[in-house]
Amino acid sequence: MISTIIPVYNVEQWLDRCVQSVVNQTYKDIEILLIDDGSTDKSSEMCDKWVEEDSRISVYHKSNEGLGPTRNFGLKKASGEYIAFIDSDDSIDECYIESLYNAISSCNADFVSSDFKEYDCITGEITYCHMDIDEGIYSTSKEKNLMLNRIFPMLWAKLFRRDFLMNNNIMQPPIKHEDEAVRPIYVLTANKIMHIKNAMYNYTVNRNGSIMKNGQDYNDICKAIEYYLEYFKLHNLWDNYYEVLKTYTSFFTLRYSKKCDKSVVDFSALYRKYFATEINMDKPFIIFGAGKIGKEMFEHIPNGKIAYVADNNPDLCGTTLNDKEIISFEKLKEIHNGYTIVLAISKRKPLFDVIGSFKQNNINNYVCFTEIVLNK
Repeated sequence: MISTIIPVYNVEQWLDRCVQSVVNQTYKDIEILLIDDGSTDKSSEMCDKWVEEDSRISVYHKSNEGLGPTRNFGLKKASGEYIAFIDSDDSIDECYIESLYNAISSCNADFVSSDFKEYDCITGEITYCHMDIDEGIYSTSKEKNLMLNRIFPMLWAKLFRRDFLMNNNIMQPPIKHEDEAVRPIYVLTANKIMHIKNAMYNYTVNRNGSIMKNGQDYNDICKAIEYYLEYFKLHNLWDNYYEVLKTYTSFFTLRYSKKCDKSVVDFSALYRKYFATEINMDKPFIIFGAGKIGKEMFEHIPNGKIAYVADNNPDLCGTTLNDKEIISFEKLKEIHNGYTIVLAISKRKPLFDVIGSFKQNNINNYVCFTEIVLNK
């Protein structure tokens, strides 16, 4: 059986659409848990009416705690082998549960993820959102590291094994970014992950009262970072995932600093609390990337310590940046020993493409530019 957990809070305009889409699923062996998180509109009454409509539906009323604790409540009440989280202002296509079940049961994965659609409730426009991940199975450390940096954090558009969540104590904190707080946990602790490209989950955007419409909060982002880092410490997994978490956290702060009008430097104290300063500032540096970030590195590294700038763009090679020669990747491969290479690339896909090239050529003496900034 599959348990669908639907947290409910003041969604009277959207609740019927959501529940009806779950009731209409082609896969019938489901239970539908409506967890009313202290709604003050008609949502509570609507939940009670749905119980009378379908014997698979149960409703629980509780005081308001927020999305994370409400999902946790539903998880503890669920009796299914698999768990699907569905937000009450969203909907799912009729074959959503069946498609996810077929995928997860075909390979005994801990969870399966899928692409999704965005439904703009103001314009009615539907946008297909495809993750930069190929369809298939991800189980090695390298594959899961790739998944961590590309998978959408939301708990919906996924189907989890309940015993995977419970055995690993994957619970969500009472903060706005509860999904971000657990993404590294459920990705890195999974033995096997499957991704399918079907976009069958309909995510509603631009809804009045939506948490996501209220902006990004710096303090909650810091809490999300601390939550997943403390998890790995508490569960004696810190040494296993230290390097992965260090790189992931440095780019996490970059991404969210832009969203909450902060600088990466504003996260430096939190970063240094968990990650030791390991960058030898006495060694000469090569800046990889001659763009905006590369130029900014001259503000963080003394000019006398920068020996070269490197770039993949052949048109730039042989020119200079701040009087430093721009060399090619081929030249970098010849001379990299004895230098610290700073990857001055802000976009994740190009960054990980470069890291992949470095690893293929046994170049391991590199750091991401965010680590330079965060360690100041």
